Amino acid sequence: MKICLFNQVECLELEALLREEMKRSNVAFQQSLNHVVLERNIQEKYQILSKILQRFGESREVNKIF
Repeated sequence: MKICLFNQVECLELEALLREEMKRSNVAFQQSLNHVVLERNIQEKYQILSKILQRFGESREVNKIF
């Protein structure tokens, strides 16, 4: 249901403005979501790298003992 207190031209202009604002909001939301996903990927890779380096360090310590 569409309620309009303005004339038809003004209604169309308002609808166009609303559509543009929704597009901008959607782009901003998508960019924010992409940033969160990217940051999570970086954190996961850092954790994997930390585990690899930790294991490498442990194996070097074992080699030092022998």
